[in-house]
Amino acid sequence: MVPWHPPEFVSREQCIKDTEEVLGLPDLPIKSTEDIFRIGVLGLDWDLGMVVHEPVDDRKIPTGADGKKIGFFLLHGGSSDFKGIERHAQLLAMKYGCRVVAGTFPGRFYFPDPSRDWPGDTIRPDGTVRTPIWKRGELITPDQYDVIKDASKRNRYGTRTLAKAKPESVFWYRMAAWPAAFEAGMIEACRRHFPENDFSVYGQGHSTGGPFICMLSQRIPNMAGVCATEHSPFGYLCSERDVWGGDLGKITGFAKDGNIGRKRSDPFDELYIRTWRDLARYLGPESLGPRRPERADALTGLDGRCVRFVGAGQKSAAVQSRVSSDPGGHGFSRRSCPRQRGAHENEQRRNRSFDKPFCRLYARTIGPRR
Repeated sequence: MVPWHPPEFVSREQCIKDTEEVLGLPDLPIKSTEDIFRIGVLGLDWDLGMVVHEPVDDRKIPTGADGKKIGFFLLHGGSSDFKGIERHAQLLAMKYGCRVVAGTFPGRFYFPDPSRDWPGDTIRPDGTVRTPIWKRGELITPDQYDVIKDASKRNRYGTRTLAKAKPESVFWYRMAAWPAAFEAGMIEACRRHFPENDFSVYGQGHSTGGPFICMLSQRIPNMAGVCATEHSPFGYLCSERDVWGGDLGKITGFAKDGNIGRKRSDPFDELYIRTWRDLARYLGPESLGPRRPERADALTGLDGRCVRFVGAGQKSAAVQSRVSSDPGGHGFSRRSCPRQRGAHENEQRRNRSFDKPFCRLYARTIGPRR
């Protein structure tokens, strides 16, 4: 057998050809079902929602080289929910017959409405903001946070709107504990839908979901591989990437951005409230790719495209916590240790735990870097 080696470069034409071949495969009948379950972590109850896509006839699920059925566990990006990866999940089930679990970070699944669409916009006319729903029936009320404007990362994000949790509030405790609930919840989701003796699991996470998948590859015993499409690596790799490319990355022929290797300073108790501006700011870099930087004058034509985001609302969760993020917002990193310690000290105080349990929790959360 001739060994296969990945090509160093795949042309645009080849990408289009491969895409057309996949989309041309016959469709299998599939079913999509929700799985909502509750777990207890760090003395708190957490409700999580997943969506499972699979063939109607489970005999169509393919087997891998190890003789086990093939399952995919997909995670969305940092501010989204399961709908951010729904098309990919359905495609894997419909074209290849795989069982696919589309996961959702704790707090991002909108339980009150069957559509799971979040209502309205993330910042309301009265100045209050959208907050996660970590437990059905438990809402984070406006008296539990202060809304602040942060311009410290304006070069990359513009002026950010943050909900800063007030000490000793439910919001404060939830913000400290949710990464532990995430780990336990995703492991439980895979246990429920991918029995270890029957399935091999392949993980994929978009953007911030990537480092979480890397972490879960160390936690889920039958996770056989990481697919890594539009996928960010472990946090320590993201940190080194920023040293290489700066906050805004490299553009051939232009000087590197000056903010090199700068540490993030996001405390665990701050929730980033995304708006239409976060959608619009991607348009510039995406347009620079085919146009080249010299054509920056063409960016003025993007204003019409930006207008459509204004007032359109945000049906996905569109909130983001970087309690477990590195400078790029991508997963566990050495540079996240100070704010991770702050979160764990908060949990230690709330639970009145002893030093050894606290150290184990701290080491477990900052440890999955490689």
